[in-house]
Amino acid sequence: MAVQKKPTHNFDVPGYEKLRDVLHRAYEQSAVGKGVDRHANGKPFHEQPIAIGVQHFGIGGALFQAFKKAEEAQRLPTDRAVAELLGAIVYLSAAVIELEREV
Repeated sequence: MAVQKKPTHNFDVPGYEKLRDVLHRAYEQSAVGKGVDRHANGKPFHEQPIAIGVQHFGIGGALFQAFKKAEEAQRLPTDRAVAELLGAIVYLSAAVIELEREV
């Protein structure tokens, strides 16, 4: 399976501002919001329970969590739905990190 090239970190591409905003909010939710408050215990993301679980049980767990959050988002008010979907992005990110760790 081919792995995509590492990003160039150009976050100023015209027309992608809204995508950048969503991805940045998912990052902040994990790094400075609920994620770090509840799960970090002073550890970097790749050593937190979200990543350790994926390392031990495979990406299926993270994919299921993302699915569950997406399912829940459909029944919630907008602000809570957005928070759930941002959390799903974080779970999907953990899956990507694991896939690339295996390469």
